[in-house]
Amino acid sequence: MLQQLYEGGQAGNNDRINDKYGEEANNFSVSNSGIRDGLVNDRGCTDIACLIVFMAFIASLGYLTYYGNSNGHVSRLIASLDGDKKFCGDDEGYKSHKYLYLTNFEPSNMLSLFDSGVCVNSCPSSSTDQAAVDSC
Repeated sequence: MLQQLYEGGQAGNNDRINDKYGEEANNFSVSNSGIRDGLVNDRGCTDIACLIVFMAFIASLGYLTYYGNSNGHVSRLIASLDGDKKFCGDDEGYKSHKYLYLTNFEPSNMLSLFDSGVCVNSCPSSSTDQAAVDSC
């Protein structure tokens, strides 16, 4: 019973299509529908306004991408930020310091992990290599 109701029929009636579509299903004829040799050949564009809005959107998206790339600081999107809120490899005085070295990995410090960051010239090769950290 639930299956018949789900499929659009009424309980106790086996004619699902007639129950679901009624007179539209009974009056349908391929000869009256305009279908000849497969698909309808008399087709036209019905969504010109939507096409114009979509093309305007694509054009504005392209312009804004060009404008943002030429007038913005795209490199700051992927640059590391140290504890002093300076961009590693991008800000003045930090051009040669491209890498971020994190100094405090304690579990209690996870919310402020990047506050302990320092921009360095190269990554330390061992835990006792202070030359890279001291170069800041």
